[in-house]
Amino acid sequence: MFHPKFFKLNSIIFCILWCYSIGFSQTIPLELICSLPDEIRESSGLISFNQGLSFWTHNDSGGEAVLYEINTKCEIIRKVIIGNAQNIDWEEICLDELGNIYIGDFGNNSNDRKNLIIYKIKSLDVHSLDSVVAEKIEFEYVNQSLFPPDVSAQNFDMEAFVWENDSLHLFSKNRTNPFSGFTYHHTLPDQEGMYKTVLRDSFYTGLGLMQQQWITGASISADKSKLLLLSYDKAWIFYPLNSSNYFSSKIIPFRFTTLTQKEAVCFANENEIWLTDEYLPSLRLGGNLYRLNLDPVINLTEDGLFQNYHAFPNPSAGMLQILPKDFKKLIITDLYGKNISSIYHHDQIDLSFISPGIYIINIFNHQGAYKLLWSKN
Repeated sequence: MFHPKFFKLNSIIFCILWCYSIGFSQTIPLELICSLPDEIRESSGLISFNQGLSFWTHNDSGGEAVLYEINTKCEIIRKVIIGNAQNIDWEEICLDELGNIYIGDFGNNSNDRKNLIIYKIKSLDVHSLDSVVAEKIEFEYVNQSLFPPDVSAQNFDMEAFVWENDSLHLFSKNRTNPFSGFTYHHTLPDQEGMYKTVLRDSFYTGLGLMQQQWITGASISADKSKLLLLSYDKAWIFYPLNSSNYFSSKIIPFRFTTLTQKEAVCFANENEIWLTDEYLPSLRLGGNLYRLNLDPVINLTEDGLFQNYHAFPNPSAGMLQILPKDFKKLIITDLYGKNISSIYHHDQIDLSFISPGIYIINIFNHQGAYKLLWSKN
């Protein structure tokens, strides 16, 4: 859920931030699939039992204690009520290897909650019930003693967790002032009871506007080789994942082409993620379901993604520039390596003749070859 202060940003500031997210960093375009129905425009968590054929999601704070199943047309195909639950601030959902579902009612904007809870229910994929009863995992943070703490220590909001190896792994949404740029990694048992978290580690996401650096969602691949942490305009992949120390893993950071309220992400398979963002009525942004193939992200990084080259605009209708202009040749290919076009000049480039989609721009200069991802509208 948005911090209340974020609503004070007017549309001009928001557009500046959006342009910054495109213009000053390597960007990865998302594939827009469909718009969410009004009933779940505040989608805040996402899971799939069937590798992306359908998804389960929920609204965040103040919504009904209901899980919604949607198909890839964003149509609601099933609803399940959690009979003994209340949606104070549902912020995330995850699965274990048996199909048990965990719902995180741990949104904590003011850092003063003492009723943090995770609901655990049996797999919804093996029955057709429209109402279930949940087990309750209640907890408090081992490193919190004041409710709320001083503003400089307010790092007890939570919007992201995953299940791995009989434990729930929680990643805090940092609200410190001044913003410190760290997310805490806490763990909890996955069984009903009342617990204090174990503080495992912290990860530095960076300084700047907190909405661009705080963690709002997480997902782990089924084979446990990849962990993804999400923010409004970027993500971090930890791959290959070191299960004994997540933040010691190799990190692959990347930025999206949009700055929206992205709060839900899940792996459909080892190489594909799906996301939703909440709808922001004042700017008519978000409220959609997206898909992203991670193969190019990981392969480009392993091949040597060169951060100093940028494509403007990205995405575009076909006219773009590559900066800096010190390259000798561009080769445009699709994601499967098929050659689409070769370009030798350095001025504005016209690719309006190619079909909409995601492409790789191979950049050649005197030092070698580099790659960018670019999206054609």
